[in-house]
Amino acid sequence: MNWVIAAGALCFGIVVGIFVTYYVEEAKVMSARVLAVALGSLGGAGVVAVFALLGATKPTDEHWFYPIGLLVGLGIGTFLNWLYTRKGW
Repeated sequence: MNWVIAAGALCFGIVVGIFVTYYVEEAKVMSARVLAVALGSLGGAGVVAVFALLGATKPTDEHWFYPIGLLVGLGIGTFLNWLYTRKGW
């Protein structure tokens, strides 16, 4: 396993997860556009995994770091939003 690629995929997933959480939390109305952006961003992780499972690319362990990063990013984004609304910043 190449740890540089794994760390990059993890960090990119965290950043995308935080951005998706921020976008969904700041939306004034939950519209089809907001839902499409959120699901499209998160669905990209599934596409990467499906390509690996179908043999389109060589399956490696690094593929799974992006979805893990997304989950971590969603958790961090939710925590930061909770902290932001609680402190009144």
